[in-house]
Amino acid sequence: MADERDVIREAVARNPDLDLSKLSKALGKNHAYLQQFLERGVPKTLKDRDKKALATMLGVLPADLGLDDDGAGLPGDYVLVPEYDLDLSAGGGSPFDEKRVVEEWPFPGPFLRNVLAVSPTRLIIVRVVGDSMEPTFRPNDRVMVDLDDQNIAQPGVFAVNLDDTAVIKRLELVPLSRPRQMTLISDNQSHPNHTVDAKRIQVIGRVIWFSRQI
Repeated sequence: MADERDVIREAVARNPDLDLSKLSKALGKNHAYLQQFLERGVPKTLKDRDKKALATMLGVLPADLGLDDDGAGLPGDYVLVPEYDLDLSAGGGSPFDEKRVVEEWPFPGPFLRNVLAVSPTRLIIVRVVGDSMEPTFRPNDRVMVDLDDQNIAQPGVFAVNLDDTAVIKRLELVPLSRPRQMTLISDNQSHPNHTVDAKRIQVIGRVIWFSRQI
């Protein structure tokens, strides 16, 4: 098993939206708490409740940080984010359906509000299938989608309905197109991009976080 310090470093390195200072504050600590833990070994180990919260924020399993339990009993300001029984296609998927909740993920409220800067009540988690968005997203990754952010004018990755199939892609409007067209862009260069009539696309929300088994 990887050392918990290495797990934290690797998780932060692969997600540019996270940094140690923000994570420390989301744990209710001073801004240097995690930096000191990683570089100076102070404290020698994190408390179990901090490990539970940190595992959720980093998108890793509690066991990756040395915990044997299921993360129950989380204290304080936590928000349950629903996971839907939905496959976000990076090459094959299913229709978007808000009613099929299969799990609830506990996230610290300060992490959602202050680190991700989102409304805690308008978030969902879904599973990625297919390889067209590799290396950014891999099959079986879980991604968090902000349902309030459908502004495709700002670059990013979005969950969208395309002809009743939910997909995960980068979106780009085709300039001066009439009728309006949109290009769905895959990060995996072996998969071609597709330009379609914008009327075929319903934006579900922006992808803002992901979880991956190490």
